[in-house]
Amino acid sequence: MRNVFTKCLFAGLLLFAASSITAQDNEEWGLASYYSDDFQGRETAYGVKYDKDKMTAAHKRHPYGTKLKVTRLDNNKSVIVTVIDKGPYIKGRVVDLSMAAAKQLGLVSDGVAEVKVEVVGRSGSTPEPQKKDEVVKAPSKPEKVPESFDSPELTRKEVPARKRKSQCPGAGHPGKGGRYPLRSCR
Repeated sequence: MRNVFTKCLFAGLLLFAASSITAQDNEEWGLASYYSDDFQGRETAYGVKYDKDKMTAAHKRHPYGTKLKVTRLDNNKSVIVTVIDKGPYIKGRVVDLSMAAAKQLGLVSDGVAEVKVEVVGRSGSTPEPQKKDEVVKAPSKPEKVPESFDSPELTRKEVPARKRKSQCPGAGHPGKGGRYPLRSCR
């Protein structure tokens, strides 16, 4: 009887440990921030162009295409986003959101907020690399190339000399930038 009880207790603990590890992988708490407008159109770590108007995010561990539910803890607003980038790489932050997702959470005015991140779906696909800009072709008509560099049209033109400014502003004036007040600089 004691042996059966020990086996049941061991099986229960094993089941509890396995479920807590799974739940830990699917839920996370921390700070969320959002992408600056400067990232608009830039390529992400997965080779996809960032679009601030789409519901996307960056996450360190979850792969491309993972659907995440991000819930802001202080106002209970939530959004579902798709992972398209790696990051954030700032301590304490768990997710970077696109501008559209940040607006829906009311995050834009605050900048950073505490959130809960839950996995709601996974995608096994990897992104297709986007086409790079086409190579610029050379013009069909060649530019005029001089036959000789000795021709008069290619001689150097004389330019009147400009008045040189001192390269050491405040030289000779203690307290106005001159380190050596009695020397002039070269």
